Amino acid sequence: MDGSTETIHNGIWDLDQDDLASERAIAASTQAKLEREFSSSGYKAGIDASKPERMQEGFDQGIAQAIGHGQTVGSLLGKL
Repeated sequence: MDGSTETIHNGIWDLDQDDLASERAIAASTQAKLEREFSSSGYKAGIDASKPERMQEGFDQGIAQAIGHGQTVGSLLGKL
């Protein structure tokens, strides 16, 4: 290779301090974004995993209250 071609090839891969700072800033931003996405997806997975159990508990409590209220209202209507 002659000197000019070698300079061109080295110039492509040689980063000055401004380029390095820019690359580091981009990498830090990308890492922060990925951490937020993974955290968010983990939170969503946890919520989804607990929904069936919690929903059933809520339904069971709600139906018990509704039956109690229904009996009370039915008794009152029957007395009228």
